[in-house]
Amino acid sequence: MRLFFVLIFLIIHLFAQSPADSNNTENNATESFKNTSIQEGKTDTVVVKGLKLEGQVVGLTSESLRFELIYGRGAILISFADIDKLTTQHNYHIFYNGKESEGKIVGINEHQWLITQNGTQRELIEIKTIDRFILSNTEDTSMNNYLHNSFPFITGNVDLKIELENTDPATNELDLSTRIEYARKRDRLIILGNIEHDTKTASTGEKTTSKDEYDFSANYNRYLDFGKENFALAIGGYEHDGLRNIDHRLFGAVGLGHRFSMAKKQWLDVGAGLGAVDDDFGTYGTEHYMALYSNLEFLYTFSDGIFSRGYIRYMPSIFHDSPSWLFRAGISLTAPLSQMLALKISLTDVDDNNPTPQIGNNKLTTDIGLSILF
Repeated sequence: MRLFFVLIFLIIHLFAQSPADSNNTENNATESFKNTSIQEGKTDTVVVKGLKLEGQVVGLTSESLRFELIYGRGAILISFADIDKLTTQHNYHIFYNGKESEGKIVGINEHQWLITQNGTQRELIEIKTIDRFILSNTEDTSMNNYLHNSFPFITGNVDLKIELENTDPATNELDLSTRIEYARKRDRLIILGNIEHDTKTASTGEKTTSKDEYDFSANYNRYLDFGKENFALAIGGYEHDGLRNIDHRLFGAVGLGHRFSMAKKQWLDVGAGLGAVDDDFGTYGTEHYMALYSNLEFLYTFSDGIFSRGYIRYMPSIFHDSPSWLFRAGISLTAPLSQMLALKISLTDVDDNNPTPQIGNNKLTTDIGLSILF
């Protein structure tokens, strides 16, 4: 559990540096996108209490507009209550109430409605019903923007590492991990998967397995009516690690949580509840126990686009003859190289009561590689 204390220190340090004017990231908040067409002469215009600003709309929530000024770098947050006029030369793809609209914004009505126009067709869209707000494919033809327009509520990454080493013993290694997130209004579903397989073949033909593990989990959050940052949670997962004699491990929990939103793409989730763990250690027996559940997860995005994710999950046994627990923690730092490719370094800590004599309870792993973003 050494990583636990490192993570706590980093989280406190990061969020202590967060801006005081926090932006509550609701489920209808959009992802920011790069300013790609201001240089081509297109500008959006917003009038705030008589002051005219030019730039590009890069996102919105039900309460605020995120606007990148043409005069500098970086976006500002403007309350819709302060906006007198809004027009755009860029085309946007808007998803709301199960519908879609694509076109320019030609006005704002009573600080609550966007007026959009596509050709001669005009629509009135209530701002609080908007699920997703994206730059249209006609403005940004990149593959990344195409995917966001085609699958507006899904984001994620795929990390792949293949190693073929011609030595004695020869090594063949495959590491594949993925994170897929679906977020829409009050629902958030995260699916995580990881596969690691490593074999070594000696010149004598003897073949050994030096890594044999895979795990999958799903985490569902449902934001509640009372307090827009409160949510009910349900989590379930499956693990296998042949070298640690974990034939299979099943775990699950339900509970409640709260999101602390600091700024755009800067948040901290905490959750607690009750769960259960089912372990099968092969020849070393099985174990089943009820457990308390606690979880901490954070995302911190720096001004240059580099972002860090981290999590801590702890499930100590209750009503059990001997102390048993399930502890997982990890932190990663991702530096985008392009819209869809990034350099990623991650550190994970696995700790549980493993009964195998020659196997310790703790395993610490560091990975460096490339990540495909979508």
